[in-house]
Amino acid sequence: MALIASTFLCPAIECLAAVLGMDAGLAGITLFALANGAPDLLTQVAALLSSNQVDVGLAASAALGSGLFVLGVVFPTVICLDTTQAPLHPGSFLRDALAYLAAVALAFLTLGPGPIRPWQPALMLCAYCLYIGVCVAGSGRGPARKLSLTSALQEGGRAPAWATPFADLAGVRGKRGWGLAAALLRCPFRLVLHGTTPALGLGLPSPAHAALLTLAGPAFFLVGVDLGPPTLGLGRWATLSAGLSGLCLALGGACTAREGRPAPSRLPALLACMGFLQSVVWMRIVAGELVALLQAVGRAVSLPEDLLGATVLAWGQGIPDLVAAVSVAQSGNGPMALSACFGGPVFNILVAFGAPTLLATLRGGALTYALAPGVGLLFVTSVLLALFMLASVPLAYRWRLDARAAASLFLVYLACQLTFLAVEQGWL
Repeated sequence: MALIASTFLCPAIECLAAVLGMDAGLAGITLFALANGAPDLLTQVAALLSSNQVDVGLAASAALGSGLFVLGVVFPTVICLDTTQAPLHPGSFLRDALAYLAAVALAFLTLGPGPIRPWQPALMLCAYCLYIGVCVAGSGRGPARKLSLTSALQEGGRAPAWATPFADLAGVRGKRGWGLAAALLRCPFRLVLHGTTPALGLGLPSPAHAALLTLAGPAFFLVGVDLGPPTLGLGRWATLSAGLSGLCLALGGACTAREGRPAPSRLPALLACMGFLQSVVWMRIVAGELVALLQAVGRAVSLPEDLLGATVLAWGQGIPDLVAAVSVAQSGNGPMALSACFGGPVFNILVAFGAPTLLATLRGGALTYALAPGVGLLFVTSVLLALFMLASVPLAYRWRLDARAAASLFLVYLACQLTFLAVEQGWL
């Protein structure tokens, strides 16, 4: 998961942000949040389409629990890893924190007394569109820097190269002894990754590598989004895969055409789009296996549904966010990672929870749900954590986040989790 985030996902996001002219904050709120939340959204939609129902309580507790995990664990971790230690922009922080509070309030309105009707999750989706519109409108007013296309295509100061050495792809360059043995064990997985996903951090691929990507990438993408041969049939899957490969080849040829003055950002933009989509699919597969493992452990010890969603499933959904945010922060893009810590939970609550709920109400009518005490406690702790951040960051820390701020946020999260556990287990 760390390899996917650092080598494939983060360079693709930086390249897309540079091509689109985004600053680091806007890229974190939109692209980074989409990359982290899309696997959860795809999983919920796939479950809805297969069973024609959605577990509202479990989905809500997982969305709220993962939001708490991101703000209470991922956010402090990014603070500690951010080497810039620049003060927060007050307007951006207040906007994002209030957006998270509004998302929690809308989720409570949706799950409150009475049946869930289509207008309630639809309002959540409209609120997310409004939030993104406000972020886009104010993106040029903060101090965040625009991302450079040149830096997005480099790793460790090395300029892009059309022929990436095999040792870099296999991850064995400079390895000796046990390190070489471990790298050789990981080599097949790395080669499959590089065969399906462009790694812009290593430079632009060679023509042969690009041809392999256009052939293997679409086939893997269809399988990764549950549109493989078991679902479509071998013939339809092969036809659709060939069509997508042909489309990729045509777009690649158009990007490298030498007619007139070439646009140097076209090919990186195409590869970044492909790398972004493929990385999301890979993260979905790995995160899905992790969540399934944790869910099996939780059910083996007979955890209640609310406790399972707020802890085990929330941690499973939050760990990919943690890995990706750490990779971004270590690469020197701390503002992007900090923005994503708000953008991700807002996306998960308003879109990853709201969209499947809307589809369920449109397909089967109003949903009946009685707000469970555990989910209600999650709403309370989410509001308390957001209010603590709104009060402590400007008043106690003067918009400068350091180790003290990180420790306080982590302790508040730990207290919330212990309280939730005590209530669910009947200790309080």
